[in-house]
Amino acid sequence: MAPRRGRPPAHDGLSGQAAVAVVVGEGAVSRQLLAEMAVLWPFHFKDGPQGKEPLQIGRRSAVVTRVACHPSDDALAVGYADGAVAIARIPGGEFVLVREAGDGPVSALNWDHAGLRLAFGTEEGMAGVIDIRSG
Repeated sequence: MAPRRGRPPAHDGLSGQAAVAVVVGEGAVSRQLLAEMAVLWPFHFKDGPQGKEPLQIGRRSAVVTRVACHPSDDALAVGYADGAVAIARIPGGEFVLVREAGDGPVSALNWDHAGLRLAFGTEEGMAGVIDIRSG
């Protein structure tokens, strides 16, 4: 197997797990820590997130593999290792499953410019576009 090219994942310094940071809304940051939910740390305080509780959204039995911030609303799309996709509100954390599990782990997830459609892809080669206006 050939080595992967590109930048190596960041590490959070605490658990040693790979992490990806994504800025969401008013300075909250999602750190994707190979967990069963997306974790949002509040960075909009003067002292950063120290001593603050993170918002944990989209908890399921499958590990989060991708997150994508909505381009204009305080919402986050979450892709999982079982192929499911959910959309969550921030800061409330309520989420709705918009794609059932199947077809391998979600490996790509992105909103269109208007934030009306969500494209996804899986490691098994399944791809699609979810129009959130239709349901």
